Amino acid sequence: MVVMRLWLCMVSLAGFMAASLPARAEGEAFPEIRVKVGESYQLRLGFIIVGLVCDDNSLVRVEDGGDHLRLVGLAPGRTKCGFWSNPQSPAPSKVYEVVVTRAPPPRR
Repeated sequence: MVVMRLWLCMVSLAGFMAASLPARAEGEAFPEIRVKVGESYQLRLGFIIVGLVCDDNSLVRVEDGGDHLRLVGLAPGRTKCGFWSNPQSPAPSKVYEVVVTRAPPPRR
C-alpha cells in the first residue's frame, strides 16, 4: 500500500525520470524480466521504492503486491523499467529490461 502511494506521487515526475533512464554501452544489457501477456512476474528489489518509471506503460503494468511488486504483461514488446530508492537521485537504483511475449493460444 505504501509503495503504491509513493508510486502515485512519482507519476507526475514520470517524464523527467524516463529521460533519466541510463543507456548502456553496446554489448551491455540490463537484467531481463520475461513475462507473458496476461501473466505476472513477482519482483523483490530489497529496498524501499520511492519512484518507478517504465518507458512504455502500454506493455507492462506495475502493481503493489505487498512485500513485492507485480509486473503484469499487457502487450508484446520490450520496455525498460527503472526503480528509485533515493528521491534525490536523477538515475534509478535498478533498471530492468522487461520483455512481454504473447500468451500461448488456449487449449481446446
